[in-house]
Amino acid sequence: MSTSLTIPAEVVVHLRCGLHSDIGPVAFEIDEVSTRADRETRPGLYDESLGRLDVIRELLDMVGWTPAENPMPVEIDLDRHGPAIVSALNGLLTIARDHMGVDPAFAGAENQRTRANRTAREIEGFLASNGLPIVAPD
Repeated sequence: MSTSLTIPAEVVVHLRCGLHSDIGPVAFEIDEVSTRADRETRPGLYDESLGRLDVIRELLDMVGWTPAENPMPVEIDLDRHGPAIVSALNGLLTIARDHMGVDPAFAGAENQRTRANRTAREIEGFLASNGLPIVAPD
């Protein structure tokens, strides 16, 4: 039996962003395998990366590939999608924390810090309230 989890609308926005960011590293892994001399004799080398890409694509199909005017909560299968959700949200959390320390001399720094603080609070709150791991600050 799988465990379902509701992703609140405000977190769906962050999840979508993080999932898009996670496509790049997985695509890079697939590219790395595609350049190996043994790729045709060991096609299983693609399995892990393609599996992760499939899960990311499934989640993007569920939350939407593009921002919605009125985001809605999304019900997901935590057993299947949990690792991708944790990776995407923690990746974005790391970026938000970095943006919280932006130099105040830069134009728009205050707005960036405000958005980053809100993003970090929403992600940390969601992960903590669902017992999911939270990346430690640097």
